[in-house]
Amino acid sequence: MSERPSHPAILAWIAGMMFAAVVIVAYGHGHIDRMTSGDGYFYRYVAQHLDASKGQVAPIVAARGPALRYGRIALPALIWLLSGGRSGLMRYVQPIIMVLAAGAIAASARTLLKARGLWLLLPFVSLGLTLSIAGGYAEAISVAFLLAAAVEATNERWLVMAMLCALAMLSRENSALVVLGFVGWVGSRKGWRIAFVTATSFVPVTLWHLVVWNRFGHLPLLDPYVAHGAQVSKVPFLSLWRGLTRYGLEAFAIAAVHIVLWIVAFGVRRGRMLGWLAVAAGLQLAAIPLLNWHYAGDNLRLLSMMEVFTVLAIAAWTLSRRRALAGEAR
Repeated sequence: MSERPSHPAILAWIAGMMFAAVVIVAYGHGHIDRMTSGDGYFYRYVAQHLDASKGQVAPIVAARGPALRYGRIALPALIWLLSGGRSGLMRYVQPIIMVLAAGAIAASARTLLKARGLWLLLPFVSLGLTLSIAGGYAEAISVAFLLAAAVEATNERWLVMAMLCALAMLSRENSALVVLGFVGWVGSRKGWRIAFVTATSFVPVTLWHLVVWNRFGHLPLLDPYVAHGAQVSKVPFLSLWRGLTRYGLEAFAIAAVHIVLWIVAFGVRRGRMLGWLAVAAGLQLAAIPLLNWHYAGDNLRLLSMMEVFTVLAIAAWTLSRRRALAGEAR
């Protein structure tokens, strides 16, 4: 009996969830309160205070960019929705969302690569993604939405793809670079009318950012914390250069590896969607915050989209070459 098409994706989803559950439990040493860390708490705070105004946020949130934190609304909204708005349940819900996101990532990878076995776990080679899952960060659901959008693009469901892209950008604003990669790839392959449909994904994000501006006095990316606290590089690639020359061996290694990944992404692009997305995600190297070259975990997490799409682009190219050689051998 032939296997139904839905089975591989379902099994991949289960494998991804199992992987994430192991990572989260190990990271938290079995304690639920340790299964979220660092900036992951900001997402839960926003979920607990969705209607807060500028003067109502906690001092630490006020100091770390309230407009930026509320601009990343997708994960807090999911936490609030799945917990029924109950603060006591949110600490359980946030790790569950990470597990579900990991399942979606694995299922999408299985569908995009059309390969059996451990290929479905390939996205988790990205240390940034795995760290995000362990700490309850929005990068995990943003990657999940983007990979699901890539699957919908292969099925030519353009409106669904645009909706998923919008959700990705509402999770993490740097997803916009990947969405620009979608627009470029769709425009070059399907025409600019379809690319315009893809670009409509920016509409919900723009509207929400205007709401945040009205509430907190700043657009999320113009929050003073971005310029002063995060030290985003105003000169393109200046931060990358400093990562290579000023911040020590660890920063040099991270910067060098990502430069190599970006070069490889250009090499395997050649009309392939995943290559386009990897190159677009790599544009973040131009403006990554200066401060984060000091911290390996933060740096890897910020660059997780580049890592995921580059690894998948290389895998897709490798598998296509293998299949072509196998066809010639026959």
